[in-house]
Amino acid sequence: MRPDFIPQDGCMMHMIGESIEELSKELAFFGEDHHLMEEALKDLLDSIEVLKTDDANPSVIQNLKKTNAVLEENLEKHLDEEEKYLFPHLGRHIGFESGPISVMMYEHGEIRRLYQEYQRRYLDIESAKGKKKFILSAESLYQVLMGHIYKEDHVLLPLADKVLTDQEKEEIYKKVSI
Repeated sequence: MRPDFIPQDGCMMHMIGESIEELSKELAFFGEDHHLMEEALKDLLDSIEVLKTDDANPSVIQNLKKTNAVLEENLEKHLDEEEKYLFPHLGRHIGFESGPISVMMYEHGEIRRLYQEYQRRYLDIESAKGKKKFILSAESLYQVLMGHIYKEDHVLLPLADKVLTDQEKEEIYKKVSI
């Protein structure tokens, strides 16, 4: 079941409005990654809905492979870039122990755990019991990751854009745009 805060199309980019466009180009890079992952998660949600009613749909398995490829290529890299480049700079301005960075680091751990579970469950998708577990795992990953992206786009990135110096933003951009 789709969470109430997620729009029917599964993508929250239009909910963000102009907040992403208002970010400096150096930090907008993170929002662009978010958009890519949101599209993959939207496809995941569509596949889950079909899986709930159709066991042997080859197009669903093909769509899941595409979704998995996008997540595999981008998720860990994105989390690492935030942790290595964005959070240290931002933490010098707002602190690390409590507040947004602490919450984001906790959620990164939860996302990694859910993604590992999702990958394990995907391997057993062919059995009826495995399919049910995969669906639950995929729905959990979807909900947590979409909520996380929303928080970063609406709280963390706008905050970072306000408190980081232009030099810090440029330094971050140079490291993540390689």
